Amino acid sequence: MKKVLFVGAAALVLFASCRKTRVCVCTYNDGSGSYTETYPLSSKKNAQAYCDANDSPGYVSCELQ
Repeated sequence: MKKVLFVGAAALVLFASCRKTRVCVCTYNDGSGSYTETYPLSSKKNAQAYCDANDSPGYVSCELQ
């Protein structure tokens, strides 16, 4: 029983460490400013996809922090 609880707790810790709040910083290419997008409890892969969706060549450049 103790082994099952230990494995379950370890799985929760590993799962929780993969999903965290990610921040995407987007800057306007004309130098007029920037803005941030926050993705709470997101995996890096999903946050990168959302951040890339905000990217607009020639107008906005976005980078996941």
